[in-house]
Amino acid sequence: MLSFDVDGVRFNLRVAGVILAGDHVLLNQIAGTDYWILPGGRVEGGEATGAALHRELQEELGVNVQVGRLLWVVESFFTLQGRWFHELGFYYQVTLPDSPGGRVPARGQSSHRQDGPNLLTFRWFPLGDLGHGVRLLPPFLCEALAHPPVTTCHLVYRDEPAES
Repeated sequence: MLSFDVDGVRFNLRVAGVILAGDHVLLNQIAGTDYWILPGGRVEGGEATGAALHRELQEELGVNVQVGRLLWVVESFFTLQGRWFHELGFYYQVTLPDSPGGRVPARGQSSHRQDGPNLLTFRWFPLGDLGHGVRLLPPFLCEALAHPPVTTCHLVYRDEPAES
């Protein structure tokens, strides 16, 4: 996976899927964290981002998704668990099969998957709940998911470390 440390900064090349069903979005959480993210994962060396997202969602959800158009390319700079990150994220529109099955939860329920040492939880959330009791990262998604861009957007998100 394309994740490495350089000069005290962890670099990640990440892909994520925007999976909407009406006014709900599918999110996932790693057990023990207080935030939610869009499903996805890291890109392997030599792998195109769309193919990486298809592979990650097949592994995580157990279904054959359709990876659609690229919505956002996001350069994120943030601190997580005391570590400084530089993440380059590719956020794609994703469509589930008509009868997904697999580990895709029904609305109002959760599904779980063990991913190495991490237990992943998947759950649908109303778009209106994002940012109000649901901590979604990166935070720009709380509003942006309700109005996906017509063309691919490039964003830079900075969560600056606190001054000492």
